[in-house]
Amino acid sequence: MYPTRSWFCKNVPGRPLQGRKRLKIDENAREQYRGSPYFDRTAEFCALYDEVSFDADYASDPMATFEPMVRRVLRKDWTPPR
Repeated sequence: MYPTRSWFCKNVPGRPLQGRKRLKIDENAREQYRGSPYFDRTAEFCALYDEVSFDADYASDPMATFEPMVRRVLRKDWTPPR
């Protein structure tokens, strides 16, 4: 795994921004990581892709829509990578 991705996964809890107030998560918590060489790239990713992907008003299909697809995938034989 690239160092940037590894750092991102370990250090960016509490996403998305839109839900932070409701969940009582400090909106400025990410500032503690500002000195990291990966901070700017992670902040850019969150702004472009992560935060905008959460919209409470977005009309989405019910979970039952996806059940056949999930069952089809889980039915297949799978061997974990070594």
